Amino acid sequence: MVSEQSVGNWKRQFLEVGKSGLAAGKAGPSTREQQLEAEVTELTQALGEAAASQARSQPNPGQTR
Repeated sequence: MVSEQSVGNWKRQFLEVGKSGLAAGKAGPSTREQQLEAEVTELTQALGEAAASQARSQPNPGQTR
């Protein structure tokens, strides 16, 4: 189901820029998409740092104590 707001947005966009404007879609990601991308980047970096820290704390297999 498509909301009336979506139809209204498409209609407005079509009237402003024509058929090519509808084909082009949105100009860019929404604010929420940007927030999620930033969060994914932050979590990916934290995961990498945690893995690196864990690897540093593990002894090398060939290392003797």
